[in-house]
Amino acid sequence: MALYDSHRQLLEVLWRQRVQNELHRYREAREVCQKSLSDRGDIPSPDGSFAFQRALRAETAALKAYMRVLEIFNALVVHGKMPPDA
Repeated sequence: MALYDSHRQLLEVLWRQRVQNELHRYREAREVCQKSLSDRGDIPSPDGSFAFQRALRAETAALKAYMRVLEIFNALVVHGKMPPDA
């Protein structure tokens, strides 16, 4: 049982770091999106709209990635469910 516990603890550390990395990426993407939105008035359409749409897609993808690793981490910590490829 001790081997399982130490393996699980290592997985928790690994997935906690992944959660932090994805949160950081999401926050960066959100900042770019907000800046793109505020800059949209300064850049003539369609370039301003295109830049905002691209930033919004990147923010959405980053949020999905963050939510995915957060769900995996939560399942590991709360329910003891091993993550995929563990």
